[in-house]
Amino acid sequence: MEVIGIVGPTSSGKSYIAHNLARELRKLGIESEIISCDSVQVYKYFDVGTDKVPSEFRREFNYHCLDILEPNEGRFSAGKFRKMFDEIVLRLVREGKVGILVGGTGLYYKAVKVGIFEGP
Repeated sequence: MEVIGIVGPTSSGKSYIAHNLARELRKLGIESEIISCDSVQVYKYFDVGTDKVPSEFRREFNYHCLDILEPNEGRFSAGKFRKMFDEIVLRLVREGKVGILVGGTGLYYKAVKVGIFEGP
């Protein structure tokens, strides 16, 4: 198993489920890292409306795709997300870890699950 997906509607507790799953996996001797699948959480300072996980969670496990861009740095796309996701998962597989994909941005999830049309 390379990636476990936890997706669903806003405010359904996905991030807390993912974090607790990572804790349970660790008890079984399985290390994991969490990949945010949220189109707004990639931006720094957008904390209130996105319900980002608390900093103590981030100290316990590696979280990816959180706070990676300044709000004025431009757009982040499903294509960029897919590229980052693929790089993260390849590293996790090499290290024998499990990825936990968590979030509610359906387009990003679809980009991972189904793929993206490569246009000219």
